[in-house]
Amino acid sequence: MLPLIFFMKNKGFTLTEIIITIVILGFMASLALPRYFIQQESVKVSEGVSLAGLYFDAQQRYFLDHSAYTANCALLDIAVTPKFFNAPTCAASGSIVSIQRTGGAYTITVSSAGVYACAACTANQRQYLPK
Repeated sequence: MLPLIFFMKNKGFTLTEIIITIVILGFMASLALPRYFIQQESVKVSEGVSLAGLYFDAQQRYFLDHSAYTANCALLDIAVTPKFFNAPTCAASGSIVSIQRTGGAYTITVSSAGVYACAACTANQRQYLPK
């Protein structure tokens, strides 16, 4: 019969095994987290582009009915509540739709010709704008 001390000695993890496991998990997190944040921001930019496009289309419909763009977004036939952006602003000329990211990080605009622009966007954010 084996002594009880023999069984107790083989249970548990050593400090070295725990440290190696923590280092491996930290390395995996350092690879995954930056990509996660980039993907998260791309979703937010996509929402802004989609909202700007919806308001641009509504401005075009308003132009067909009234032969002019409106500076009052409330007159448009659209009601959307943005999640990551402030309420859009409309203009009668130039950039007819402008939508600013909550917190003011950047602003997506659409001109009357349908050209999208982004003020203060990074290269990663700008790549999600329609060409």
